[in-house]
Amino acid sequence: MEAQRHQIGEAVYLFGLSEPTVELHWSEFEALTTRAAPLPAFAGQELKGAYAQVGMELGIIAIAAFLIQFDKEGYVDTDWNVPLRDLVRNAGRGPDIGHGPIKVASRRQCPIPWHIHHMWNPTDNDCAKVQRFVERNKLGFAAMPEQEEAPRPTKIKPKLLRTLDRRVGSVETDLGPSLSIEQLVTQHARKVKHIKEEQRKVMMAITKDYDDQMNKMKKEVVVLRHQLADEIDRNRRLGDLLRNNYHD
Repeated sequence: MEAQRHQIGEAVYLFGLSEPTVELHWSEFEALTTRAAPLPAFAGQELKGAYAQVGMELGIIAIAAFLIQFDKEGYVDTDWNVPLRDLVRNAGRGPDIGHGPIKVASRRQCPIPWHIHHMWNPTDNDCAKVQRFVERNKLGFAAMPEQEEAPRPTKIKPKLLRTLDRRVGSVETDLGPSLSIEQLVTQHARKVKHIKEEQRKVMMAITKDYDDQMNKMKKEVVVLRHQLADEIDRNRRLGDLLRNNYHD
């Protein structure tokens, strides 16, 4: 059974001829897919993309290899609606590109059949290219080492404990009264459990902070979209007014 890998971020990479040329945070990609912002450089083109879930050591956990189309003004096609997060949630096993096997959703193994024509088949080398871009970390992910499972306390047979206690005697600690070997093992297990719980709390706090930042950015994108719509409407009304005055 594989150990669970903790996700610290999401990124989207758009490919040029053979490798990624654009890298985006998930919130920036959402701004494209909601048509809040265009990519004029790719107007009228279809691009290969890779949605990546990133783990704590900047190791990719999962990839969804998708196709995306842009209209003649550089906005994402209005018909594009590929649920990337759902695809990787149910993705199949992929290659090991340096941080353990990843999950891959592609045309070859697409967990949602009706989206198969919006997918492409990445090679192991394509996945490795995305991994290298993630490791460059131009998107500024807060990389941290993966937590290792705390070692379980070694079980010592009662007969051996009695022998050790007789040979070593009581062990004096800085905490006051002397402790037997069995008591020291129990004390160590409690300390390990406490450290593991503190690490879990830190991770929860980091994840909450990241989610809060993403939600804030999403709200800012919505506000900007409304402001842009208002500005377009004001310009249109001003143009109508100028034309009417000109004809008068």
